[in-house]
This record gives sequence, C-alpha cells and structure tokens, in this order.
Amino acid sequence: MSRIPFYTHISTACIGALLGSLFLLVFVADVTAQSRFDRMDDVIETVTGETYRGRITRQEDDGSLHLELVGGSILVLKAEEITQRRRELSRYTRVNRRYNSMPYPIMVREKGWVHAGDFQLSFGEGRWGPRQNPGFHYELGRRLIPALNIGVGLGFDVYQGGTIVPFFGSISGDLTRNRITPHYFFRAGYGQGVSQSWNVDVFQGGFTGSCGIGVKRRTRSKLEWAITLGYNMQQAYEEELAWLGGQEPQRIARDLIYQGISWQLKAYF
Repeated sequence: MSRIPFYTHISTACIGALLGSLFLLVFVADVTAQSRFDRMDDVIETVTGETYRGRITRQEDDGSLHLELVGGSILVLKAEEITQRRRELSRYTRVNRRYNSMPYPIMVREKGWVHAGDFQLSFGEGRWGPRQNPGFHYELGRRLIPALNIGVGLGFDVYQGGTIVPFFGSISGDLTRNRITPHYFFRAGYGQGVSQSWNVDVFQGGFTGSCGIGVKRRTRSKLEWAITLGYNMQQAYEEELAWLGGQEPQRIARDLIYQGISWQLKAYF
C-alpha cells in the first residue's frame, strides 16, 4: 500500500480577492462609524452576569424595576435578580435611521453568556479542480468584554473525502463599540470523520483550525450579525482502491490538508 501526502492549495487569485475584500470591509466599517449619545443610562447588572442598559420607568414596592430598553420594549427585573444598579454615560451609538422621529441607540452587550451559529463556505483547489466545502457550526461562549469572547463549539463540515464533525475552542471579539464594527475570530480543535464519500474506503479527521476578520452589525436587541473572510484548514487521512493499469486494485493512502479561503455568515444571540 502506497502512502501519498497531498495538499489542497490556494490560488493567487483567491489570495488577491481575500486581501481586497478585507480592505473593503475595514473601509466600510470605518466610514460608517457613528458618534455616541451624550446622555446618561440606567445600568442594571444581574446575578446571571447580564448587563442591561436603558431607562428605569417604574420601581415597585417589592424592589422590582421596569427598565425601558432600546426600541421601547419593557424589561421587568425582580429585586433578587439585581446585583448592581448605577447610572453611566451612554455607551450606545447613534444610527442614521430614526425611530418615532428620534434617533435610537444600539445595544452593546458588555458581558455574559453568548450563543452563536454560523454558515461557512470554504474555497480551494482539490484533486479534481476547484472545490467548495460547506459547514455549519454552533458555539456557546462567555463574553468577558466586547473585545474578547471565549467559547467551545461543534459543527458539521463536508469535504470531498467525507464528512467531518469538528470540536473546537474559539476566541472572537469586536474592535469598536460602533453600530458596525470590525470583528475577528479564531478557532482550533479536532475534526472527527463520521462518513466517507462513495469512492473512499477510509476517511479520518485530524487537527482543524480557522481564522478571519470582517464586520459585525449590532441591533437594538441581543442579536448581532457578522460577515467574515479568512482561512480554513482541516487535516484528514484517506484510503481508497485504485486500478493503476494492473488486474488487481491497489490500496492508496493519503495524508491530506484541506485548506482554502473561507466566507462566514454568523449570528450571535
């Protein structure tokens, strides 16, 4: 049995497209940055680590608070849920659109638990020409500050040789507090092969890693959208039977590294 190392590669055109797209994304994030409101907010911290900002409209006799959030929704917090209450200069940012003829702010999540789901599409060159590898991932993380989230996750990636389920740790964050902010992510872990293609007898996974930079758009709620461009790689091992001119098939083993430019659409909630 022969063992052949094989690497998918990234074309020069893909690298040029990546650099150009990153420049465009950073430029758009910079020119759309907005000034902050010069006003005070009521800030409430809870026992679960969440931070809410808005305006207290009513306080009950039992100590519970009615907090008007951005957009006009009312959140009722019980006294035993509140760990700290204070007033601060607003950290929200101004938006070009108006809500009821008044500029409305965007929520900046300071800390707490964060869920995230993404769709990722990687582009590269395979054994039979250009390839596209789709993937779906879920993460559960903790936001320490807006510039740093840490978390763990798993997913479902499809490659030419088979299907991989990756288990990974992740780091991500925002570089500004603006409505549209530059955003980065990095994750690494192990991808487990769970099925193989029709022409592959053995398909195993290995180390997986990806990173990227792009832009994130905040909303009036906890929902945040991010679009990133970056790099993705997955180590793998394959075995297949091939007829190389003889009457008996020969088993060929390959150590692979799938790698390519990746595009990712991600939602934080």
